[in-house]
Amino acid sequence: MFFGRKSSKISAYEALIKYDISSLPIPVSYNPKEIKIFTLQFLADYHQEDIHLYYERWGYRGFITYEPVYHRYIIFVNAEDSEPLRRWCISLAIGYIENHKIKANCGIPITSADKFINDFAYVYTCPDCILKRDGILSSEKIIEVCKIPFQKAHEKSKRLALLSKTENPQELHIEKIICNIFKKISVSN
Repeated sequence: MFFGRKSSKISAYEALIKYDISSLPIPVSYNPKEIKIFTLQFLADYHQEDIHLYYERWGYRGFITYEPVYHRYIIFVNAEDSEPLRRWCISLAIGYIENHKIKANCGIPITSADKFINDFAYVYTCPDCILKRDGILSSEKIIEVCKIPFQKAHEKSKRLALLSKTENPQELHIEKIICNIFKKISVSN
């Protein structure tokens, strides 16, 4: 029996199930009481501070924190980012949350620096089994369906081309569940 860390793919699929996501693109707003999403601009206005102080401390993409008093994660994203980029940043944040990488009362910048979290975001925003099932393999189709930034869609397309059929029984099982949950996606040629 394998007792190691679960794969980023399984973690992402479990998060899709946990947050009851059954269609693409994944949402940019979440309803669960344990996650709230705000903008950096809201935070700066609330504290009557210059937004640039937040950019200097957390970077331009935003940050995640856990507030134990409220038992919730708070994701702060940049309102000036495009919706596809906010979606990508939220996916990274969900990856940090689901993989227990945030300590109470400590913020963590949203970045793609952690390979595991980056891999999580690629599967969470663009589930491999759904894209393969529905023939969504090109960058253009991935952008159309998943609504992620071009460079991420291009990378996902390359990853799909290199993807070999999994032999992992856990992955096969959860991919079957995901394919049953997600409705078929039809895209124009």
